[in-house]
Amino acid sequence: MRADTPVPRHLTWRRLAWLGIITVVGLAAIVGSGGGAVGFPPCGPPLCGGGPLPPPAVVRLMPADVTAQVGASATFVAEVQNIDAPSYRWRRSNDGGTTYTELPGATGNRLTLTAVNLGDHGARLQVQVSSGGVLYAQASGQLYVSATPGIVFTDGEFLPADWTFSPVLGPAPAPAASSAERVATGGNPDAWWRMQVQVPAGAGSTRLSFLSTAAVYDPRQQGAIAAIDYAEDCNAVLASDTAYTESWLALEQAGRHYVANARGSIPICVLAGWRPVASLGRLVERDFTFVAGPACVAGEACPDFAAAALPLRFGFARQSYAAPGQTVPHGIDNWRVTVWRR
Repeated sequence: MRADTPVPRHLTWRRLAWLGIITVVGLAAIVGSGGGAVGFPPCGPPLCGGGPLPPPAVVRLMPADVTAQVGASATFVAEVQNIDAPSYRWRRSNDGGTTYTELPGATGNRLTLTAVNLGDHGARLQVQVSSGGVLYAQASGQLYVSATPGIVFTDGEFLPADWTFSPVLGPAPAPAASSAERVATGGNPDAWWRMQVQVPAGAGSTRLSFLSTAAVYDPRQQGAIAAIDYAEDCNAVLASDTAYTESWLALEQAGRHYVANARGSIPICVLAGWRPVASLGRLVERDFTFVAGPACVAGEACPDFAAAALPLRFGFARQSYAAPGQTVPHGIDNWRVTVWRR
């Protein structure tokens, strides 16, 4: 878990430290751009009174970068953790973040820009989150506007024939035991894909990978790729103090397998109940990490989004972290990939 990843309240700091999730805790607020920022309350009990360290205030935009077609709306959502009675202030910059102008009336956790046009392309949107008049944290993202519609691949039914399954992809160890099945009810709202892995002895994590048989994009026929958006809903099935699962966008091209590294901020699935944990916007070639397959040749684009590139097949990967021998269930629904063309 990265520093800008929200920490569910039911996870204690001692247990997070045991998992190796929390490594360094600073006392000064860390305020930055991009996906999110983490801050701490002003010094006072219990922080300066010798009591337990309070959880950090966290805000991030989901997704941080939004692409919309001309004439459509674009929505930024601020996800906040550990800030009581938060208040929101949205600002916009048209000069790359050098100066910002406050947006009147934008005081909720969601900002929607209606009927965007090419003149809005490149605008930066920033949310500042306060409580009791004190600024705790802020996060910013960027708006991209496309003249052409995105190509959308989605699956909320998860028919077994539509997916190929691999128990391990890349350097992560294979699970000691694993299962994957379609469940007809109980999803968000109906069918969903339920997975379960057992972490092997001597390891702290394991990975599952799935590729769609239908979600294939051919740049030679459909055009060069400018960027890719990814979203999914996740359910940890059983909330745990000692286990969590990371969500990744998976990609296969010419026998090579990649996962999206989300610019260092990987969504996690740790809570029971459905929620949109993965919402990654504006992924480009450099946001994907090679994990398996034939080695890339020096100077070769890996992956390749150019107009002459070979077809790309999309899917998802889940990496679960737990104690050796522990079983980790988790589910996915409303899987969605949007390809934006140049």
